[in-house]
Amino acid sequence: MSSPITHPLRRAPHGSCRGTSSDGWLGAWQRLILAALVFALGACDADLTLPPEPDLPDPAVAEGRYDGPPILPAPSLSVLTRNVYLGGNTGLVFGADFSDPVAVTEAAATVWGQVLASDVPGRAEAIVAEIDATRPMVVSLQEVVRFASTGGTVIDWMTEIEAEIARRGLPYRTAAVQGGTAATLPVSPTELVQFTDRIAVLVHEDVEVEEIQQGRYAAELLLASAPPPIGDVVVRRGWIRLTASTRRARYHVVATHLETQGIRPIHDAQAQELLGSVAAGLDGLTVIAGDLNSDAAAQPGDPSWTPTYEAALDARFTDTWLRSPRGPWAGDGFTCCQAPDLRNGPTLLKERIDFVLARFRGRRGRSWRRLPGFVRVEVVGEEQDDRLNSGLWLSDHAGLMARLRIPALGPGTP
Repeated sequence: MSSPITHPLRRAPHGSCRGTSSDGWLGAWQRLILAALVFALGACDADLTLPPEPDLPDPAVAEGRYDGPPILPAPSLSVLTRNVYLGGNTGLVFGADFSDPVAVTEAAATVWGQVLASDVPGRAEAIVAEIDATRPMVVSLQEVVRFASTGGTVIDWMTEIEAEIARRGLPYRTAAVQGGTAATLPVSPTELVQFTDRIAVLVHEDVEVEEIQQGRYAAELLLASAPPPIGDVVVRRGWIRLTASTRRARYHVVATHLETQGIRPIHDAQAQELLGSVAAGLDGLTVIAGDLNSDAAAQPGDPSWTPTYEAALDARFTDTWLRSPRGPWAGDGFTCCQAPDLRNGPTLLKERIDFVLARFRGRRGRSWRRLPGFVRVEVVGEEQDDRLNSGLWLSDHAGLMARLRIPALGPGTP
């Protein structure tokens, strides 16, 4: 088993960001301006702990034009989204001719061999070490797949993650797991492998969960109807919506994994359901965290592009990566994709398809065009030093860690 990550994020030395001005002479507005300048210039750039800026619901506050309800101190919410990668290129199976049993068996055997070689236990240990280092309040996980072969081999991402959390004594629990695509495929004339794709949400013990809703998208694809033991192969995706609170903050987190760009009609329908139903009409702070398979760095016509990203912005969700301070440490935000065998040397990340999107909606139904408060976002798991000792990347995706401080406004918030 490979050694876990010990430094998934680069952090500033303790005490390296102390100010030199005392509160005795530095006025409140001077402190505000100084904090904003320091934040924008990236001081303490590697530390994801938000600096103590004042809680502002809108730029109008800083300009003295805000005459709304009293502003209460803003609690913070931190969210990590991580596609952990099942370990094999399932496109080989889904692209096979299901009328040809030999072709299906060969494709499934190739993917199964990739999964066995991908060191799921070692990668799960390192993913949990990443959670330990970043300590998010909510974790959105995708591709937490379970494999079980008739030969007796069982590989279960959730079992590995939960066992490592318990071994480390971390304050996290599994809030929900939602199943998606499931199939049984032959990998040899005498062996079958059953796999079930899933998404999951973990929460910190400080999170008070009020409600959990989950389900599968209505849009799905019947890929094949084959004779037993294969039967119907249906491509499905799901979602989990968590309503929770910590201190005075109440928020909604929607975890999801949309279909790939190669199946556009299904992808587009799932995105419409996500934005038009699952994440629609929620008061306060709503966060969508997951792999949306819509490349913000692409242009229409590119294979990785879909209209989903722009549709989310049109629905007044803020791309938190764009709101986070830029600097030499920030990089380009790419999160996808390393080689299917995870053994490439130089990084191959060139797509931005994993997101933490956030929207603030007041009690009167008004969605703020500009997300209020302060945001800090970091890509995790993309550095060479993040790889396992064996050279494997932790996943074909990098993760996205977002910390948000959104004002908790008083009664009468518009």
